[in-house]
Amino acid sequence: MHRFFIAGVGALTLSCAGGTDGGTQNGSPATDDGAAAAEAPADLATSLIARVAERDVAVVLSITNAGGEAVRLDFNSGQRFDVSVSDVEGEEVWRWSEGRSFIQALGSETLAPGATLSYETSWPEPAAGNYRVAGWVTASNRDIRQEVDVRVPLDGEGPQGP
Repeated sequence: MHRFFIAGVGALTLSCAGGTDGGTQNGSPATDDGAAAAEAPADLATSLIARVAERDVAVVLSITNAGGEAVRLDFNSGQRFDVSVSDVEGEEVWRWSEGRSFIQALGSETLAPGATLSYETSWPEPAAGNYRVAGWVTASNRDIRQEVDVRVPLDGEGPQGP
């Protein structure tokens, strides 16, 4: 049973290198790297959805190539994304990648025009309160980040309060 739902949607216009291979892939996990300009401009639309369920907060980070040319994302490890949760004071209370290990190998993902990459995880058993959820792709050549606020209600409390 879902008790509360908050979603954030944004669009980023980035300079991206063109590629020729494509496809939609689901990835696995990481941290924020900087952006780098390249040859062909492309539009990447991002969305971050945080949904409070019975005992967790489900998080989905999606990136869609809304441009006309392929976009290549380069990675310095096997990690493809990361998610962190901060409380109202800005203190991080949970991070998806904490305690995980990732293969130390270069890799890439290419998004064809119209293709979407989606990364999913969940924050287990959060305490009631207000939080800021941040999700980002760990590409070394792009800065792709989205944030959204989420409220975890007290047990028995509906989305609008007791």
